Parts: sequence; C-alpha cells; structure tokens
Amino acid sequence: MYPGVNPYAPTEDPGLEWLADVPAHWEVSRIKNVAEVLFSNVDKHSKEGERPVRLCNYSDVYYNDSIDADLDFMNATATKEEIDRFRLAPDDVLLTKDSETWDDIGVPSLVREADGNLICGYHLALLRPISSKLLGQCLYWSLSCREVASQLHVRANGVTRFGLSQGVVKSVRIPIPPVAEQAAIARFLDDATRRIDRHIRAKEKLIALLEERKRAIIREAVTGRVDVRTGEPYPDYKPSGLEWFGDVPRHWKVRKIRHCGTISGGMTPSMANRSYWGGDVPWVTPKDMKVDLVDRAAINVSAKAVEETSLKLLPSRVVLLVVRGMILARRVPIAVTGKEVTINQDMKAVYPAAGILPEFLAGQMTSAQDALLAMTDQAGHGTRRLPTERWRDLGVCIPPQTEQQEIIQRLARNQTAAVATIARVAQQLEALREYRTRLIADVVTGKLDVRHLAVELNEVHAGQARDVPP
Repeated sequence: MYPGVNPYAPTEDPGLEWLADVPAHWEVSRIKNVAEVLFSNVDKHSKEGERPVRLCNYSDVYYNDSIDADLDFMNATATKEEIDRFRLAPDDVLLTKDSETWDDIGVPSLVREADGNLICGYHLALLRPISSKLLGQCLYWSLSCREVASQLHVRANGVTRFGLSQGVVKSVRIPIPPVAEQAAIARFLDDATRRIDRHIRAKEKLIALLEERKRAIIREAVTGRVDVRTGEPYPDYKPSGLEWFGDVPRHWKVRKIRHCGTISGGMTPSMANRSYWGGDVPWVTPKDMKVDLVDRAAINVSAKAVEETSLKLLPSRVVLLVVRGMILARRVPIAVTGKEVTINQDMKAVYPAAGILPEFLAGQMTSAQDALLAMTDQAGHGTRRLPTERWRDLGVCIPPQTEQQEIIQRLARNQTAAVATIARVAQQLEALREYRTRLIADVVTGKLDVRHLAVELNEVHAGQARDVPP
C-alpha cells in the first residue's frame, strides 16, 4: 500500500472484534486512562459580569483538522471557573459530541495554537492527554481512524439527534505505542496526509469548476434565457414577478412549489432495533447529497423498517432537497432520485404534480440557490434550517410538459461528456479519500511500521518531501 513499509513483528491479539493484532510492545487502553475528558457547558451567549473570551464552537472543530489561534472564533463570555476549566492549550484534542446522524459523530480536531483566551464551547468534548502516556497528535490520529471512531458511532444515543455521553468517550479503546514512537507516527501521518490532501483539494476544485459550468448551462435552459431548440433567446418575455428569476418566456406559467407537487418528509428508525438496519433500501442523508448521489447511500435500511415505522419508500424520479444541516451554509443540495429510496428527517421530497417533470423542477430549484439560502436560519451547533413553510412558497416558472421534456433531453445529450468527466474525477477523488482513510487506519492500528520513514522526514527539507503515489 505504501512503498518501503512493512508490517510490525511480532504482534499479539488484543481480544477486540475491530482490532485483530497490534505490535507486541504496544498497549491498548481506554481513553480515560491516558487523558482527561471534559464536556464543556460554555454557550454562545454573552452575560453581564462574566469575562470576555473567544469561543471555539462545533463548526470550528467540524470543518478544521486543527485549531490555530488565527481562526475566526466567536466572541462570548464565561465565568472564571469555566475559563480555568475549559481554556484550550496546545496538544488538546476536541471532539464533536453531538450530530444529526450517528455515523457523523466524534469528529476530532487537534489544538496546535491557543492564545490563553480561547475556550472550548458547548457541544464539544475536550480531551487533554496525560503527556507521559499519550501525545495529543497521536490521540487525534487515533480518533481519525475509522475503526476507532466506530466505537463512538455504535454507542451514540438518539433518534432524530445523536449524542455521546462522557462515559462513552472515556471508554473508547485506542492502541498506544511508546511515546517516542507516537511522535514518529504523528510526524509521518502529518506529512503523508498533507500531501494526499493536496491531491484531494485539486480534484475537489476541478469537480467544483465542472459542476458550476454544468449548472450554468442548466440554469440558462431551465430559466428560459436560451431556447434549447434554437440556441437563441425566446422571442417574447414577460416579468415573472419573482425577484430571483427576472423575465420569463411569455407562455411559461408562474407557480409556487407547493402547487407543483406533494411534499413529504423523512425520519430515522430506532437505532436500537438492529433488524431495521443493513437491508437493501438506500437511506439517503444530507451527506449522500453532497455530490447529488441519490441512487445509493452510505447506509441502508431494511424493508421491515419501512413496514413497521413511518419511514416512507420514495419512488424513483422525485425531487429531494436538504432542509437542515451544516452543508446548508454553502448551498441547498437538490437532486432527483434514480430509484426507490428513503430519506432521513433532515430532508424533504417533492412528488411532482401531473405535467411537471421532476428533472425540470429540480433544475429550477437549484437555479434559485440564493433565494433558498436567504430563507435559512440558524438551528444550533453550526447547522442551518430551511423551513418548509418558506421554501414551499418559492415561485418557479413552468413551461408546457413537452417543452420541459425537450429541454431535459437536449441538456442530457449536450452534457454527456461533462457528466462522464465529472464521474471519472469523482471516482479518482473517492479512491484518494479511501487511500487516506486506509493509510491512517493501518498506521494507527500498527499494521504498518513507519518509524524509519519518520526518521527520513527529519532529514528532508520542508517542501522537498516526495509525493505520495495516488
């Protein structure tokens, strides 16, 4: 997997289901034995009589692998006792302890810099390693390991929102090498992931550019700026009365989304009932919508979950949109299902009425991103909410069905090459991400011995390090 790297020998079985073997000279310990675990209660409100502080919040941790003093933190207040208890220091590790989905909980971030006035905020766990036993960098990489993090995922409590207790965080088991070896592992992973991340960012940027170009072409067609049948503007326009739309071809009809179809919601079946999970029915969450993947999902539910709960099986070709989540800060993901799926409570579905094609409606809603984002409001710990009572009254402009069909067909033909390119780059991006995930896991759990490579890194000038093969 990585050139010049061999497994450790000898190894021993620690007796854990998720960890087959570890180097014989390593230990496996619960976090409570090697670190102090604190749950912050410092909220975002400024109160009279308290001291001014800078607050590190949920979104600061979720979106940043490391916490540096120059990040744009929120100004707040805290008591002297709270400041003394939750003041951040270099080598601390922060962990998200609440989430909208159970598989997106326990996201870590390493505190690299702190100015003495930076405080851990609410919805976060503060892990302070005992320096003689564990380095913060090593703890961060351990919690970044998929196998280690799974201990948090399976014990997250909740139905529509999920949380971790202090006891759960303390009970997580992590492999622990000697401290000198921890430093070598952290140095290697810092360097390797930095270079892999450079490749990942380049692929992400390329996909973003291709997607924006594709959306621009769709926007021109579905908003009537160009008649795809002639390649020219329509001969006659009228005011739409919609701020986001402008003028509309005269024969198109202006309608509110709630008059364009039936709106339906989603839910999360009980996590305690294992028979509801791991089936063949895709359960789409906001994470699956980041790249408009609505034919498959990271998690499936069973037919039993659909039969016994209020979870609805949506047919193919309905419009999905995300109405709650951190990703709403960037855009409101909208797509059309390619097959039967279910959705969680942070999403909505629109069953288009007769005469309205789902692909056309989705194109119009996607073109109205600015209007939709303006309708969102804060929903707690870094999330935003798009209330149904607002977006359902968004106005859209609908041509006759035959014209909708022709627009969609022409767009599909014209964008075949672009779609294929995006899919190819997305596949390369997914391979890079999986490579990164696997490398972290193999190093953290002792499958690969990278000590000699870490020594080499001390001898290589920064910026001259060799690239990791993708």
